[in-house]
Amino acid sequence: MKKVVVLLLLLGVAFTTEVRAESDEEWVRRITAGISTSGGNTEQGSGNAELFINRKREDDEALFRWTAYAGTSDSKLDSKKFYGLLRYDNKFGEERNWYQFGKFEGMQDVFADINYRLTPGYGVGRWFYDEDDYKLKTEIAIGYQYTDYRNPAKKDEGEVVLIPRLYLEKQLLENLRLIEDLTLYPSLEGGAFRLRNETSLVSKMSDQMSWKLTYVDDYNSDPSPGTKKNDYTITAGVDYNF
Repeated sequence: MKKVVVLLLLLGVAFTTEVRAESDEEWVRRITAGISTSGGNTEQGSGNAELFINRKREDDEALFRWTAYAGTSDSKLDSKKFYGLLRYDNKFGEERNWYQFGKFEGMQDVFADINYRLTPGYGVGRWFYDEDDYKLKTEIAIGYQYTDYRNPAKKDEGEVVLIPRLYLEKQLLENLRLIEDLTLYPSLEGGAFRLRNETSLVSKMSDQMSWKLTYVDDYNSDPSPGTKKNDYTITAGVDYNF
């Protein structure tokens, strides 16, 4: 089953890379810097930085995201957590509100005992609303999740997962926006699952800068021995669009 799913992922990602040369491009380039406090497997303050690049066209969309958290341990800088995402969406349908997508996620979390976790996926989704003041979409993908653990007591594992996701963006006040991004990773080969919930409040200060408060909750029902199931991070920072 795993070989079949990996083949389908490769075919799906290849299919989404069809190039369309119509309409104008819209770019979002953003750097975020801030401070964080964490709970769960690590309870300490840290700094964080993020690079976000998004290119939208009428028929497709490409996205790159890289997030890093760093703290101190024994008076030394200790990079504790990284998250990266590459994604390509290809819209279809008369109203272009349906889309197929291929994505590749990667992460490392030293305190959760993860050397690296890689998750390619392919799926379909639908925009229900895509306005400036209100955005809502749902999607579902099938993926292959491979995790390399630091602790030899936890065997490295690869498994087929479903990846349902809900994304909501709402303008609350003139300069205040709520963003909710919820993703599940239930295994198709057992009862284990992961959940990632990211909630942000963004207050616009100018065309280029915004204040941002973010709560990220990571839950793993089957963690490595000696680690907790739930991690959370609260981050306060500044977005700079360039």
